[in-house]
Amino acid sequence: MQLPYKFLISPINNEQYVNKIGDLIVNTSIEEAENVQRIGEVINVPFDYQGFIQKGDLVIVQHNVFRITFDDWGVPRQSDNHIVENLFGVSPDIIYAVIRDGKIMSSDNYIFVEPIVEEDFWLGKQTLKNQGFAKYVNPTMEAQGVFQGVKIAFGSFSDYLFEIFGEKLFLMRNKKVMAILQ
Repeated sequence: MQLPYKFLISPINNEQYVNKIGDLIVNTSIEEAENVQRIGEVINVPFDYQGFIQKGDLVIVQHNVFRITFDDWGVPRQSDNHIVENLFGVSPDIIYAVIRDGKIMSSDNYIFVEPIVEEDFWLGKQTLKNQGFAKYVNPTMEAQGVFQGVKIAFGSFSDYLFEIFGEKLFLMRNKKVMAILQ
């Protein structure tokens, strides 16, 4: 199956939620967005697609792609992206990163930023506001001098927290990066 404008994606391990650590079930709820699977495998790319995402790549997507919600009558419903069984149609604007050969590359419009956590004598560990280290970047940001490990300043209300392989990172659009810090 191939879609005209969307990627055909399946959640990894055919699991829409990440509710287990080993054999231990840590959550039985589908209400929390934090527990939704955000990694899927590209089954097919759109017609005439010319970008760098390939069939077989793993991609990090928006949390609502695989999310099950309850309608007004309390009946569980699949997301609007659901097509059939474990197949979902995903538009390119909600694909945040590609994982290929163990390497993570952010997509063209997004960057992942590692928060800076400092120890304060009175307050304990504190995350610095609007600052971080570029973690996963794209060619657009690299062309502007933002490479992995570079300390950056970013705009307010742009720190959308993501967890990728146990690491907490902020996801933001390229345009939210305000400056390179020394």
